Order: sequence, then structure tokens, then C-alpha cells
Amino acid sequence: MGKNPLTTQDSESDTSGNKFLEIPDKIESVADAYESAFKHARADDILGWSRLIGRIRSNAFKSLVKWRQDELDKQQPETIEQLHKALDKAINFVAPLISVALVGVYSRNDKFNDQKSLLVDLLNIQSMEEWNGAGYGPWIDIPYALGYVYHNLHGSLSVHTKQLNLAFDLAKAKFPLAMNASYIRSLWKNKQLMGRCASLGYQRIERWKYLVNAYERWEWLSLIFADDTEYRTSLVAYYMALSMHELAAELAAGREIMSNPSNMLHVHVPFDFLTEKYEIKQRATSLLLHDLALPEIWTSLGVTKDQMRNSWEAWGELYQSISWRTNQGHGFLESFGKSPPQYLNFFDAL
Repeated sequence: MGKNPLTTQDSESDTSGNKFLEIPDKIESVADAYESAFKHARADDILGWSRLIGRIRSNAFKSLVKWRQDELDKQQPETIEQLHKALDKAINFVAPLISVALVGVYSRNDKFNDQKSLLVDLLNIQSMEEWNGAGYGPWIDIPYALGYVYHNLHGSLSVHTKQLNLAFDLAKAKFPLAMNASYIRSLWKNKQLMGRCASLGYQRIERWKYLVNAYERWEWLSLIFADDTEYRTSLVAYYMALSMHELAAELAAGREIMSNPSNMLHVHVPFDFLTEKYEIKQRATSLLLHDLALPEIWTSLGVTKDQMRNSWEAWGELYQSISWRTNQGHGFLESFGKSPPQYLNFFDAL
């Protein structure tokens, strides 16, 4: 008798009678994947969500591997611009998957917003039989560059939607280093995932520019963030939060923070966000101050607000001394609200 006219047009049933939304045969764009993911999240359709990811993942990874075999391995860029242009193409293959994961974050639904598994999937590309583990270094490292892009978008959106817990669930998760798979480190301490991979180039400021200017190149980011300012603000706020977490981790380990130590403390979280405009950094500070979960960054490590406040100026001066040495921007303390004549300590504003 045909389809039941009382059911919705875009649903079907499995053998147990459970309903799930129909998945398009072809997901031809990031917008298609994004829209389909939103439908599944709104319908609370976890089964359909999983099927959607499976369909996109298979096509994306196969296409990425084939592109590398057919085109990429024949190239060796001579400039950073050419290198980043090639990486943009790699990003395009996995962009539908990234968009689905970000819908999960947006949903604020516990069934969908834990999206750590995508980072695992991206890094596992490197272990695929078809993925060439030899050859030109930047091409070998592409899975780590994809992971770098993904965790920054994930963290930025988590902060923007006041879900710091999601950002730090991923930042604290442990992943292997590219050159030593048996050596596992938390994401925020994993140098490849924090940007030090050949696919992004060897100048850290170029890596930051690649990331922070992405809104101009990837049209699909407009599905996630309203405009370039919102994107940059969220990204800077994510790095500010990561820096706070690193300070808290140092204090929890019993290390004294000195602004000019003889043996300079190795800073894991890049300080390139200091190069952003003052207005962007102030917007980012405001975004963090309005997040009720902010204190969990240090309380989760057994560190008190007073410990953070008392170490804050030395931590900022340490960052500033590093950024001056490398000529990559300054203004750490000013970024967090310390400006003449008040010289407000960020933690006094909480």
C-alpha cells in the first residue's frame, strides 16, 4: 500500500520499529552534512547520527588518500603559501565530518556533544595501509595538521557556547606523538597537535596566521560562527583558557612561577594569540569572564583562586618576555584587563 501517510516524509524504520531520519545518498557539501546533522540532533536520533558519520567518514578518508596518491605526492611546495594551499585542500575533504562534530557541540546534548572520537579518527589516517608513511614530511604529517585544525575549532566553539568542560575534556585527552607512537601526551602538551608539525610550516607565527585567517578561506565556517570577529574572539578565548590551565597545572605540580627564571619554563600553549588586535583580546576576556565554569580550570587541579591571582603577574611577564624575544607580539596582562591606570588583575574581576 506504499508509505504510511501518517509518518513524516523523511523518516524510515529499522526492523525493531525504531524511527530514524533518512540520510541522503550523497553528502556533496559541508552545508549538506551540517544540515543533516542538525536534523538528527533535533530529532534526538543517535542511530541516524552514527550512520551519517559512518557514511561521511568512509568517503572523506578514501578521497583524501586517493588525492594524496594521485596528486599530492608529486608536489613539493616552495613557499609557505603553497604549503598552506595544499593543506586547505586536505581540510576540504574532512570539513563535512568536522561540521557534524561541531553540530554535536552546538546541540548541548550529552548524546552528541562528546566529539573526541573525531580527533582519534583523524590521527588514525596515518595508520591506514594506503597512507604513505614515507616521503615528503609535510604530507606524512597531514593527519596531525587536521587534528590541529579540528581541536581549535572544537575548542573555540565550546568556549563560544559556554561549554568549557567540552574544550578541556578534549584538551586533557591523551594522544600519541607523530614521531613516537608509544609516547602518549595530553593534547595541550602534544607539540604536533599544538601546531608544531611540518604540514603547517616551521614558523609558529605562520601557523597562527593559517588558523586565525581561516574564516576568509573556508566559507563553511560561516555555518558555525556568525562572522570573522566572532570566530577570532572565540579562538583567542580558547587559547587564553588553555594558558590559564597551563598555569594551574604548573602550580598543581608545585612549581614556582618566576617572570625571569634562569632556566626558562617551557611553555606548551603557544602565545601567538598575543599578536591579535587589542579589541579582539578584550572581547575574548569578556567571553571568559561570563562563563560560570571558568573556575573549574584551576579548582579541578586543586589550585585556589588566590594561588592563581598571586602568580598571575609573573606568568604574564614570563609570556611577555618570551614573546618579546621572538618578536611575536606582547600585551599578555593587558589582554586580560590589566591596563593603566587601574592595573586590574584578571582574577579580581571574577
